Amino acid sequence: MSKAEEGEAPTTPAGPRAGGIQVGMASSSVRVAEGGKDPKQMLRVQSIMKKVGGAQRSREVHAILEELDRDHDGTIDVAELIDMVEGIVKSRRERRYMWFVIIALFVFAACTIGTIIGLTYAVVNALKDTEVTGSVMYVKGSATDVVKVGSADFAVVNNVMVPRSAADAANPTNITSPTSVMQTAAFAGIRQPLSSRLPLETLFELKFLHIKGVGEAELGVDVNGVARVPLAGSVYGTVVRMITAAGTITLDGTVLTFSSQVADIFEEAGFRVSGSRRALVGDYYVFGFFNAIKDLEPFGLPSDQARPQLPDKNFRMSLKVYQPCTPPGAPGDLCAYAPPADSWDGTAAAAVVDIDGTETTNGVRWMTHHETLVNWEGMVRTETYFALYPGFRKVEVRGAAGSDQQISAWQEEYDEADPLVAVETMFCRTYGMPEGLQGAVLSDSVRNFTYLGVDTLAGGRLARHFQLTVAQQANLTGVVTVDYWDSADDRSPVSFAVDHPVLGELRMEVLDFGPLTAVSPQAQAALFAAPTKEDCPDRALVPQLASPFSVLSGSSLKPALVDGGSDGAAARRRATEVARFRRELAASGGCDGPTKTLYSGPLGPCTFNVDYMVPWHLVGRAECTAAIGAVSLTGTVSGNTCSMKVEGCLSVGLAITQNWLMSKMGMGNFYILKACALYDPSVNMPFIVRATLQWVQQWIRLV
Repeated sequence: MSKAEEGEAPTTPAGPRAGGIQVGMASSSVRVAEGGKDPKQMLRVQSIMKKVGGAQRSREVHAILEELDRDHDGTIDVAELIDMVEGIVKSRRERRYMWFVIIALFVFAACTIGTIIGLTYAVVNALKDTEVTGSVMYVKGSATDVVKVGSADFAVVNNVMVPRSAADAANPTNITSPTSVMQTAAFAGIRQPLSSRLPLETLFELKFLHIKGVGEAELGVDVNGVARVPLAGSVYGTVVRMITAAGTITLDGTVLTFSSQVADIFEEAGFRVSGSRRALVGDYYVFGFFNAIKDLEPFGLPSDQARPQLPDKNFRMSLKVYQPCTPPGAPGDLCAYAPPADSWDGTAAAAVVDIDGTETTNGVRWMTHHETLVNWEGMVRTETYFALYPGFRKVEVRGAAGSDQQISAWQEEYDEADPLVAVETMFCRTYGMPEGLQGAVLSDSVRNFTYLGVDTLAGGRLARHFQLTVAQQANLTGVVTVDYWDSADDRSPVSFAVDHPVLGELRMEVLDFGPLTAVSPQAQAALFAAPTKEDCPDRALVPQLASPFSVLSGSSLKPALVDGGSDGAAARRRATEVARFRRELAASGGCDGPTKTLYSGPLGPCTFNVDYMVPWHLVGRAECTAAIGAVSLTGTVSGNTCSMKVEGCLSVGLAITQNWLMSKMGMGNFYILKACALYDPSVNMPFIVRATLQWVQQWIRLV
C-alpha cells in the first residue's frame, strides 16, 4: 500500500518554518480529496508530531496542536495559524500590562502603609496629655503645669501619708490606721524684716522669730500664735503680741518688749537687757520666717502711701543704661581699645581710646546705651541703641501673655528724622523664652522687700527708695538686689539699680515715661509684627548689633587702662566715617548690588555665568545636566565672595516611556530625589542640608 493510501503525506522537501519548527506539507491530491483546500496553506498534525521527541513533550505539543485544529480535520490551515499568533501577541500584551498594574499596586500599597503609619503617629501625638520640655514633663499646651504623679513608696490613709508597705499590711477590716507616719524636712520659711505694721494676713503666716544683735548675739524662737492689740502711746496705735514657748514677746514698730521671765534667755544669748528687764538695749534686727507671703508688701511703707507698681500694660518708657567697664571677672577695662593702624594712608595706630558711649561718674567708668520699652496690650517691644552704631537699632518683640512666648529679634536701619520709620530690616531670628522664666512667680523667689525712705537724686528730685532682694534660679548661687526709685508725686519710675553677682552693678535712668492709647504712634500694630524672611536679609557689610562694647572694625576688645590724657575724638570721627561708608554701601545694594557679566556660556555638560559686582566681588553660577539611560541628573551651584555663601542642589529624575496606561494614570517624567545644601559662615551652623523624596509626593498626588 502506498504512503498516500496509508494516510501519510509523501516525503517532500522541508516546508516553511513557523515558530522555529520545520514541518512537512500535505499532498495536493489528498488535501483536495478531503476538502478542496490548497495543500500549500495547510500543515498536517501527524507530520508535526513525528518530529517531536520524548513522550512527555509529545503529549504537551499534541494537546496544543489539537487546540489549534479547531475543525478537527487533522490539518492546520492559515486561518488557524493566524489565530494562534494573535493569541501569543495578546498574551504578551496582557503580561506587559500586568507588570504595570503590579508596580502601581506595589507603590500604592507602600504609600498607603506610609500614610497609615504617619496617621498613627499623628493620632498618638494628638492623644497625648503631656509633653516634655527641657527634661521636665508638663501638661500638654502649658509651660507651667508640671505633671504630678502618685508615690510608689507612700500612700495616704485617713489624710495621713504612710509607707505603702504599712498600708498594704494593714487588715482591711481593721479600723485602726497603719502606723509609721512619713516625716518630711521642715520648710524654714521666707525671711522678711518684721514690723508691727505688716498686715494681719501676713502675720498669720509667721512661724519663726529671729533676732540678731551685735557680734554673735542671735536668738530664734518658734511662734505659736500672734495677736494685734490696740495700745495707747504705741508707734502705730497697735502692737503685735507673739506667743512663744519662752513667753510672750511684744513688737511695737521694730522695738521688742517682753516679760521679765523672758529676759534670762536674751541675756544668755548675748543681748543687753534694760534695767527693767523688759526691753533690749543697743542695736538689733528683727526678722520673721513666714510660711507664705501672698502679696509683695514692702516692709516699712507707711499705710497712707501706695505700693510701688508699674502699669500692667499700655505704657512707654525710655531708659539710659549704665554698665560697668570692669565687671566682676573682667581682665581689664572693657570700655577701652587700641585701634589698628590705618592701612589706607599708613597712619600709625592711635593710643588706647574710649569706645563711644563711655562716661565717668564720681570716678567710676560706665558704658552707656539707650533702650526704649513699649508695652501695648501685653505685647512688649524693646529697642536698643548703641552710640557706636548711629542710624541702627536692635529690636526685640515678645507676644502677649498666654501666647507661645516666642521672642522675635531683628535689626533696623531707621530714619533719624523720624525714628518710627524703618528704612531696612536685617538679621532676623526667633528664640523662646528661657524655661526658668516661663510661668515664674516673683513672690516665689523674693527674699526681702523693704522701703528705705525718701532720697534726693540728681537735680534735687525727691524719690521714694525701695530695695528688693531676689534669689536666682536653682542652678545659680547668690542673690540679685534691685533698688528702685519712684516719684514721690505721681509714683512714676525714676531710676533702677541692679547688683548682680555676675554682671556687677547696673544702673538704669528713666528718661521718659507715659501711658499709651490706641491713637499713640508707638501703638501701631506694624511695630509689633516681625519682618518676613524675604524682607530680612543678612547684610555682610552692615555691622550686627550685639554689645555696646563692640567696635566697628570688628576687632576684638583689648582690655587696657585708659590714659587720662588720651583723646578719643579722632577715633570717634573715624568710627562715624566707617559707619557712614557702610550705610551708603548697604543703601547702594550691598551684596545685592548691580553686576556686570564677565563670562557666560557652556562648557561640556555645564553652563557657567561669572559676574562682577561693585565694588570688588565676584558672583558665580553653574548648571549641569546629564543622563544615564532613563535616569537624568541636574545640578546647580551658586555663590559670591561678598556674603561668602555657597548653595547648590542636585536632582535625580526618571524618564517614563509614554503609552496608553501612563497617559491614563497621568504619569510623566518626574524627579525621584532632590537634595540641597547651603554654606553660610554668618550663622552658628554653617552647613544646612535638605533632601526631598519627590516621587512620594508624586504618587500621593496621583492617588
